[in-house]
Amino acid sequence: MMKEQESNTENPEETKSNPEAKQHAVKLEEGRLHAFQNRPPPLGPMRPSDYGMSHLKRSPFPHNMGGVDSRLPAFAELPKVYVCGFLFDSRFDFVALVKKAKPEWQRGMLNGIGGLVEPMDRDANEAMEREFHEETQLVFTKWVPFLILHVPEIEVQFFTGHADRRYTLVGSEEEPVGWYQTNATYRPNTLPNLQWLIPMAMLKLQRPDWNEQSILITQ
Repeated sequence: MMKEQESNTENPEETKSNPEAKQHAVKLEEGRLHAFQNRPPPLGPMRPSDYGMSHLKRSPFPHNMGGVDSRLPAFAELPKVYVCGFLFDSRFDFVALVKKAKPEWQRGMLNGIGGLVEPMDRDANEAMEREFHEETQLVFTKWVPFLILHVPEIEVQFFTGHADRRYTLVGSEEEPVGWYQTNATYRPNTLPNLQWLIPMAMLKLQRPDWNEQSILITQ
């Protein structure tokens, strides 16, 4: 058995002097080239929004459905993905916001409605629909993505939409939701980034040709 293993081992010097070994090496190289040329096509370009969350490393979701790209190594540190949405009334006079109780640094502040992408979500759009329904008891499915914000270990995908009227929103006692005037979101109890997020959300709806943006914050 050991002799067979030794005879199958490629030796450069032996290949030069032995025609059969040389022919075997050529066939072996042709086989490798054939395997390379007939390899399966790539899944497509990887984007941070395709990575999903760290606990989705073994997710069965394909990469273009919000799951994890199978080409990533098992030890890759994947960002947590959150969604946040701004729903406007038909005239863009009011926007639906939530008064946050957690995390602690957002306590008592107004923010867009959303949350963490969960394993059962097929993609970020479905997560946005689910989170909005959970927090407001209102079913809204016409969300439009307008921004992806990348920060260390976290990704936030922002969505916008508008309803034909101001529907009743039913939040929790801990985190109440309601309609707030869009021109009054500069108040002290509003998260500072809403001062530019809300205008961007409105712009996306008023200018459908305006492309989705991506912002990377490294510190």
